[in-house]
Amino acid sequence: MIHVLRSRVPYRLVRLREHARETLWVTPVAGLILACLLWNLALTADQELVTILASDGISVRDFTEDAKAIVTAVSQAMLTFLAVVFSLSLVALQMTSGQLTPRVVRIFVRNRITKLTLTVFLSTFVFSLLVLTSYNDPDAPAPVPLVQSSFTLLLVGLSLVLFIAYVTTTLRLMQVGPVVDHITREALRVMERSAVSSRSSHSPPGRDASTTSATSPLQSSSARCAVSQPTSSLPPPATFTTGNRP
Repeated sequence: MIHVLRSRVPYRLVRLREHARETLWVTPVAGLILACLLWNLALTADQELVTILASDGISVRDFTEDAKAIVTAVSQAMLTFLAVVFSLSLVALQMTSGQLTPRVVRIFVRNRITKLTLTVFLSTFVFSLLVLTSYNDPDAPAPVPLVQSSFTLLLVGLSLVLFIAYVTTTLRLMQVGPVVDHITREALRVMERSAVSSRSSHSPPGRDASTTSATSPLQSSSARCAVSQPTSSLPPPATFTTGNRP
């Protein structure tokens, strides 16, 4: 009974991981939650920073208007930029899947760069909207959100870097060579995983799966063929006797 429960738990974890890899909503939702938590931390840091600067007699009101203009531009442009980029990418992938293989769409969805880019873009948009609430509220605990504006600029820079990586990855999916190479590596990975699971299932209960031979399926099949093939034994060389010479 315990063995059955142990076998079911990894299977459920594998199914959950595969579901997360096959969908696009899990990683962005987690990124949005992290963005909200990051904004709360930045708000607390701004409160402490404004208190320290006010006690020292330092005013940062001049920085407020410039940072507010930048954050407003980011919040207005990020969602439009995200919609345009992913719409054009999906159209291009649809044309490529019709010419090459439908697996291109699956590769695009399972790609980590795609999920990370979508997550950072949405997180930057939500974070900038939350920062604008601190600017527009005069009774806010931190009327001059220095740390929040700095985090917004960092997220914009990270979005630009991921945009370059995203374009490079999408262009590779439109080429025949990288697509075939990706499909081949995935097929070999599945074969290796199935071979390891079959060895562990056929191993004795008291024997650890790590002590089994780590030969590949091709090597094991060739070994079986070599054992099953009968060895041909050559007859001993014939000896010819001649009569005694005078």
